[in-house]
Amino acid sequence: MADFWTRSFRRLERALWGHDLSKLPRWHAAAVRTGQILWALSIDLYEGYLTRRTTSLVYTTLLAMVPLLAFGFSVLQALGMHDRLRPLLLAFLEPLGSQREAFTERILDFVGNIEVGVLGTLGLAFLLFTVGSLIYKIESSFNFIWDIREARSWPQSLSGYLSVVFGGPLLVFTATGLTDTVLKSDWFQALGGIGPLGLILNFLTTLVIPFLLVVAVFTFLYRLIPNTHVPLRNALLGGVLAGVLWQVSGAIFGTFVGGSTRYAAIYSGFAIGLLFMIWLYLSWLIVLAGARITFYLQHPEYLGQPEPGTALRGRQRRNAGLQAMFLITQAFFRGDQTWTLERLEARMGIPRNPLKAVLEDLEAAGLLAITRQTHGLKMPATYLPAKDPDRITVKAVLDGVAVAFSPGAPARYQLHPHPAVEELLDRADQALERELGEVTLGSVVKASDPGAAAEEPAKAG
Repeated sequence: MADFWTRSFRRLERALWGHDLSKLPRWHAAAVRTGQILWALSIDLYEGYLTRRTTSLVYTTLLAMVPLLAFGFSVLQALGMHDRLRPLLLAFLEPLGSQREAFTERILDFVGNIEVGVLGTLGLAFLLFTVGSLIYKIESSFNFIWDIREARSWPQSLSGYLSVVFGGPLLVFTATGLTDTVLKSDWFQALGGIGPLGLILNFLTTLVIPFLLVVAVFTFLYRLIPNTHVPLRNALLGGVLAGVLWQVSGAIFGTFVGGSTRYAAIYSGFAIGLLFMIWLYLSWLIVLAGARITFYLQHPEYLGQPEPGTALRGRQRRNAGLQAMFLITQAFFRGDQTWTLERLEARMGIPRNPLKAVLEDLEAAGLLAITRQTHGLKMPATYLPAKDPDRITVKAVLDGVAVAFSPGAPARYQLHPHPAVEELLDRADQALERELGEVTLGSVVKASDPGAAAEEPAKAG
C-alpha cells in the first residue's frame, strides 16, 4: 500500500511539474497551473505555513473585536448610520444558525457599554493599541505571504491604520446602506412582482449581490494591504476564489456545525462562543488562503519552491551568482535594458529574497553596483558590473557568493582546525585557482555571445 501511494505521488508530481507551460495549449497550461497552485496551497496548509498565522489573527481579533466595533459604532453614530451595524454582524454570523441573533445582541451590548469619553487617556490608548495590533498583524501576515521584508514607514502605517479605523466603517456601511436602499425602493419592489423578472431579481439579491460585496472586500484587501504592487487582475481573481470558498464554507458550516444541537448539549452556555471561534478561525484561514492564491498568480516562480526565507546554498547559490553576473554583464556589453531584481527573479525562476541575498553578497564583494534612475520618479533599482568585466574572474564571483558579505551578517564561527581537513580545503582552493583564476567573466560572455563581443569594442570606444 505504501508503494502504491508513493508511485501515485510521483506520477502526480511529474504531471504537475514535468511540463514547460509555454509549449502547452492554453487550456492545458491553465489546468496544470491550477493544479500546481492547489498542490502548493495544500502543502502550505499541511506544513502549518498558513495555520500558524491564522491562529495569531484569531487571538488578536478576539482582543480587538469589541474596541474595533466600538470605534466603528462611534463613527457611524456621528453620521446617523449606527443602525446598520446589526445587519452586518448578522450577515457575518449567519453560519451560526439560530444562535446568531443572540450572539449578535451580546456583542452589541458590549459595544454599547463602552463609553469612549470616560475611558481616560490610558484606557483610550489601550483600545487604540488593540485595534492597531490587529491591523498590524493583518499587514504583517500579508507581507509574510508575499515574502516582503521591507515594512512601510511609520507615517505611512499610522495614516493607513487611522484610515482603516475611521474610514473603513464608513465605506463598508455606506456601500451596504446604498445596496439596502436600492433593494427596498418602490421601483425595485415593483419589478420584483413581475413574474420571471421577480425570480431573477430574487436570485440576484439573495446570492449574487452578497457574493459581489464579499469579492469586493477580498479584492480590496489583496490589492492594497501588501507592501508591494499587486495587479488588479490577480487581486480580483484571488478575491473571486476566496469569495467562493467563503460562501461554500459558510453554507457547510451552517448546515453541519451551526445547526447542530450536540455542541449545546456538550458545552452548554459555552457552545455559542466555541462555534464563533471556529467560524472566526475558518474565516481568517479563507482570507489567507485567498491571499496565497493571489500571490501564486502574481509570482508563479514560487510554486514548488521551499518556504519563503529559505536561503540558497551550495551549488544552487554558486549557479545563481554566476548566472546573475552573466546576464548583467551580457546586457552591459550589448547596451540592452539593465536588469532589475524583478526581471532577474522572473528570468532565473528564483524567489525574490534568496536571489536578493545573493546579489547583496556580490555587491558587498565589489562585483555589482546598484543604481537608481530616479529623474523625479521612484524607479526600481538596476544592476551593473562594479568594474570592467574583463577584470572580474569567475573565481571572484564564486568566492563572492560563498562568503556572507552582507551587512549585518553574523560573525563567522571559530572552528577548531583539523590539519587533514585544512589540507583538503587548500587543495580545493588551489585547483579552483588553476582552473578559473585567470578566466574572466567578460571572456566567458564574449565566447558564448558573439553579439556582445561585436558590440563591446564600439561601446568601449
